[in-house]
This record gives sequence, C-alpha cells and structure tokens, in this order.
Amino acid sequence: MEKVLILGIDNLSKKNITQLNCLNKSKREVYIFTNDSLKNSHSNLNSKENKLIILEKTFILRIKQIYNFLKKNKQSICHAEVYPGGRFSPIYILLCKMFKIRIIAVERGDLLYWKEYSKFYKYLLTIVYRYSDLVWFRELYMKKQLEDIGVKNLCFIHNCVPNKKDIMLEDKNINFLWVNRFIKERKVKWFVDSIKILKPENNVMLGVMNNKNNDNETYALINENKNLKILKFQNPLSYFVKAKFFVLPSDIVFANNSLLEAMSFGVVPLISNVEGSKLIVDDGIDGFIFEHTKDGLKNAMEKALKLSEEEYIIMSDNAIKKVKENFSYEIWCEKYLNMIEELKNV
Repeated sequence: MEKVLILGIDNLSKKNITQLNCLNKSKREVYIFTNDSLKNSHSNLNSKENKLIILEKTFILRIKQIYNFLKKNKQSICHAEVYPGGRFSPIYILLCKMFKIRIIAVERGDLLYWKEYSKFYKYLLTIVYRYSDLVWFRELYMKKQLEDIGVKNLCFIHNCVPNKKDIMLEDKNINFLWVNRFIKERKVKWFVDSIKILKPENNVMLGVMNNKNNDNETYALINENKNLKILKFQNPLSYFVKAKFFVLPSDIVFANNSLLEAMSFGVVPLISNVEGSKLIVDDGIDGFIFEHTKDGLKNAMEKALKLSEEEYIIMSDNAIKKVKENFSYEIWCEKYLNMIEELKNV
C-alpha cells in the first residue's frame, strides 16, 4: 500500500480527519509526524490505516528520525505533504529531495502575516515553497503572494465540511454567533459595538485564547454583558445547533472553515463583502453580504433580526444546500485526489 507522509503539522485535529479518510479510500495509508502540541492527536486519529509519530524534540534526533524513516520506506512513499510554518520545514524538504520523494507544500495561512516576518523566516518559508514540487493553497489571496515569491506549480483546493442533518428553528435560541479567533483581520469591535447598539438577546462569541496582549480579546471581555457571552475558543458544534446567525466581519472570508461548518448546520451567515465572499454566499438567498464597515455589519444584523420565521427557514435551508452542492467532502476529495495524480506530471 502506498504511503503518504504529513510533515511539520503542529497537531492532528479533527478537521484533518476528512483528508485521512479520503487517502484511505484511495488505498493509501498516512503517516503523520507531529509535535502533538495540543496533546489530543492520538484521540483524534480514528483509523487503523494511519500511524501517528511524535517528532523528536532535538534537531539532530529529528533529522535521524525522518532520515531513517525515508530510507526504510522510500520505495512505498507516494508523496510527502510539508507544512511550511515550522523552522524545521526546510530540512524536511532537503531530506525528501535526497530520497527523490515528491513534495506538496500545504499553505494554510502562514502567508497572512508575511509582512511581519523577519528576513530569515521569510527565507525559510521561501525555500519550502520554491523547492516543493507543488504548492496547495486554500485561500484566494494566497495565489498572488505565492506567484510573487516565484512559485510556479500551484493548486487551489478550498476547505470542505461534512453534510449535517437539518436543525429545526425552534431548537435555536442564540441570535448571533461568532466562532473565530480574535485576530486583527476580524473586526471584533464592530460586532461588540453592534450588539451594544441593537441589544438583541442571547449572543455568543467563541474565540478567546487568553492572550493578554490581544487588544481585541480585552475589548470583548470588558464589554461582556447580559446580551453577549464571551467564551474561550472551543468545539463549536453544540453552539451551531442552537444559533440562528453566524457573523464574520473580516478582511478574509473565503473559505473560512467555521463559516462553512455553520452553514452546514443551517446557521445563516452574515459576511463582509471582500474577495471571494460571493463564491460562498448569495446575498439575500442563503445569507447576507454586507459592506465591509461597522455600519455595514450593523445594518445586516438589523435585516437579519427582521426576518419572519418563514423567511428564515428558507434562507437556512438554502445555506445547507449551498454547502452540500459546493463545499461537500465528496467534491473536495475528488479535487484532492486529482491533485495527487497531477503531481506525477510535475
């Protein structure tokens, strides 16, 4: 059986399982080398076909660990997928090149903070992107940045989510739900201020990471009130079941995993009008697209609150349909396997 290696991933999360399932269905087994930073990678691994290997902590021991594995298994390795974020990633590239193993660099968001990186760290990332046989990117904004770095072989495959069973309206007692980290690209203060002005009952923000230097977290926490609960970042599934509307005022919307997951539960989205937004939401049909300003968000929230029960049910059903037809696991898996076949011709 062919082996696929995943190298440099901090932690195996539940959202990675769909990728493993897709590879297993194509008769491939997966070896995941990880730091297990959240200490739950083993519990998230749900298949006997796949192996989780904890990386050695020291530089030399890790080199020996990967080198010995590649040497022993080189004939059966289909390809390696390298996550660029770690400082060890260029070493993974070098070791794979030594054994002539094809490499896919998996760009999942490191480019977002490119301007803030040191020259040395940019250099390390550039090595990974340029010397991989293919770079798989998931967000539209990444394409130009990768081309500017000098990457030639690119493949765009966006996120996906499994289909969920429809949830009846009477089960929903949360008005507006936020499920994302409180980073500067996401407009936390817009949402908090809009709640203070409109005063809808029972709204929730999941995303606190207990970072005392995060002004957005601080702002949200000091403005917590009877209408707005501010909670730590956690598994959002029990909140998706209860929520009517999902809010994402952000510089980058496409294809936010929490957004897609919320829509799969029938939670109606409110998203900023930025690049790629219209590829996910049809304004007024399966959600709301608002002008990317504080007033734009507030106005969209007012519109959402004025929906009749019948109008809401139609929009909720359309959100489920949109994810099923455009962002399902089946569609994603087909694209992913096609990318692996394409790798042979690069």
